[in-house]
Amino acid sequence: MRTDLLLPEPRLWRSNSIFSSVEEDYVAHLQAGRYNSNTVRVYLACVAHFAKWTTEEGLRITLINEAALERFLEHHVPFCSCRSPVRRQRHELRVAIRHLLHLLRSRGQIFLQTL
Repeated sequence: MRTDLLLPEPRLWRSNSIFSSVEEDYVAHLQAGRYNSNTVRVYLACVAHFAKWTTEEGLRITLINEAALERFLEHHVPFCSCRSPVRRQRHELRVAIRHLLHLLRSRGQIFLQTL
């Protein structure tokens, strides 16, 4: 699947973020899980919104974990004023970003969160 099927602005959010190097692997990961192309597109849009937020927050890749995901979902999404097109459905965002965390861990870019 071509990852340029998203609108230009979300594509730019992703490509200018700390996640730009994992985009192709993310799509391949979802396709290997047999997700359909529309779901892949939705999840890419979710990652784009998260990428926009992490860039605005100045987060480094090493700070990306479940705590960052929860902060995004609990403190940003309910009050989100990001311009369209952004995904705001919490269940979509949570699943999409968990896939991203799994991929980043498998690549050794982030590590398991310790409690």
